[in-house]
Amino acid sequence: MHRYARRLGLPRDAWDVYLIYGQGSRWEDEPPKPDFWMHQLASGAPAPELDGEQFAKEAIARLERRTSP
Repeated sequence: MHRYARRLGLPRDAWDVYLIYGQGSRWEDEPPKPDFWMHQLASGAPAPELDGEQFAKEAIARLERRTSP
């Protein structure tokens, strides 16, 4: 949790966060920075609050770009 908090720029542990990673993301010592993320934290997160429909659109758009010729 602490590693994600640092990576996402959060002042406390990260939970209720939803992350999308790009195809080139590599997990090494620390989690990679997500390409897109949303949260359900009380406040203070530098990302939009979770909107399931918007999150799904982001994920689908990224998958479609990945599979396009």
